[in-house]
Amino acid sequence: MATGVGIAPTPPVLQTGVQTDYTIAVNDGIAEAKTGEGSLLGGLIYWQSQDNRLSCRPDANITNHVDCSATEAITGLLINRAPVHSGKYPAGTAFPVFGPVDDPNCSPKQEPFSGYLVTQESRITGLGTSGVTLSLTGIHLIGDATCSSAMSGPSFTTHYDLAVGGPSLPGYDTRTGNSAPPSTAFAVQIQ
Repeated sequence: MATGVGIAPTPPVLQTGVQTDYTIAVNDGIAEAKTGEGSLLGGLIYWQSQDNRLSCRPDANITNHVDCSATEAITGLLINRAPVHSGKYPAGTAFPVFGPVDDPNCSPKQEPFSGYLVTQESRITGLGTSGVTLSLTGIHLIGDATCSSAMSGPSFTTHYDLAVGGPSLPGYDTRTGNSAPPSTAFAVQIQ
């Protein structure tokens, strides 16, 4: 049985587009990424709206430190076509995702997907320099779908790595040339 990695046949569908705003005034920075209704993998993941807001400012008490906070609100989130319970979740919460995805290259035209959806992933770069970049990914879907039909030839696996709603504050300037890791407070609200 041969196994390979294919190209994801189903890109993310964002029906109302992505809106990203960046505002940097004085020493404060704010970034926000919003989407309206959208879905991934033919509706295996669905949401009504997603809003991810990030703000940073120099710490008033600690030299070379930046304080950042982020809030993400996801309305009407469905995973595996079932609603996710409303409430607060820690940033980086991973939800299991499984179910059939359409693939015209697979003989039964569908293949089983298995993976996970992560909310509000964060990444920090530029530590020790005058510019720290803090970026977030609001919804990150990672996983594999495997076609194993004898009629379509050798088996193959398609790897998916799809991201939605990513605000960032690039090169946030601490004006010191020696930035330390920012103090962060992140939260995810599913409504």
